[in-house]
Amino acid sequence: MCEFCDVISNTEFKDSTIHWSVRSTMADENLEDILNEKLDYQSFHTTHYGFGMYGYKDDKGNVSVALEYRQELTNYHQEVIISPFSEMVQFNFCPMCGKQISKDIKSFEDNHDFIIRAEKK
Repeated sequence: MCEFCDVISNTEFKDSTIHWSVRSTMADENLEDILNEKLDYQSFHTTHYGFGMYGYKDDKGNVSVALEYRQELTNYHQEVIISPFSEMVQFNFCPMCGKQISKDIKSFEDNHDFIIRAEKK
């Protein structure tokens, strides 16, 4: 078992989250400017910005992994937290070392939670 397996299956690293920074954003990302303008220029600034991943192992031994995005903006008096998405998905195998981490293998083809769309151009 690798460190990634340990973190996402919560065996050794209780309440641990894997964080990674944002590589790029939309060119018109101006949330700080909008907040400062609407709230009387109170100097909001980003204190946390990025993606996180944490795992949960259920009583049956299956590992679900939550992927989330979070942005925190603060000033002297207020805090704005933006979490536009968070979703759980079962991981059958560790994507880093390949070890099976869920007891019950969930087939991708038989799982109707996933939707694959091929868009024609």
